[in-house]
Amino acid sequence: MLLAGSAAFGNIVLAVTIATLVTLAAGAMLLYRFARRLAEPFEGVREITSRYAEGDFDASPYLGLNFRHPELSSALSSMAERLKDKMEVLARQRNEQKAILAGMVEAVIVLNASLEVIEANPAATRMMDVPAGAAKGRSLIDLVRNPELHTL
Repeated sequence: MLLAGSAAFGNIVLAVTIATLVTLAAGAMLLYRFARRLAEPFEGVREITSRYAEGDFDASPYLGLNFRHPELSSALSSMAERLKDKMEVLARQRNEQKAILAGMVEAVIVLNASLEVIEANPAATRMMDVPAGAAKGRSLIDLVRNPELHTL
């Protein structure tokens, strides 16, 4: 009789263990589905912001986000428009700056803190006797060094 009781107790423990494992597995699957559903809009945000970072400001944030998060879609769209406008202003200013520098008869060299050439207009490249565009990124000291002086 004692054996029958311990066998019944063992069966109960086994049944409870199996039920617990099944419940835990079902809970894990539900939690996973909930987490995926919660993270889904952020995947769309990541994709849109990556496209904006690559300069594609015409990418629409409304794909998949609009129905669940219209405020987020609207904010992303507004951000893209502002970024696009600012990039256009910067490009226009850069082109104007290049045109002004190119038209100057005086030599103009723009340097960074390490005395490397950021920009040099045509008069400066002629003065340094280097091809146009060859001065960028080079040290000013290397560009103005006169090798003939070393032979004296």
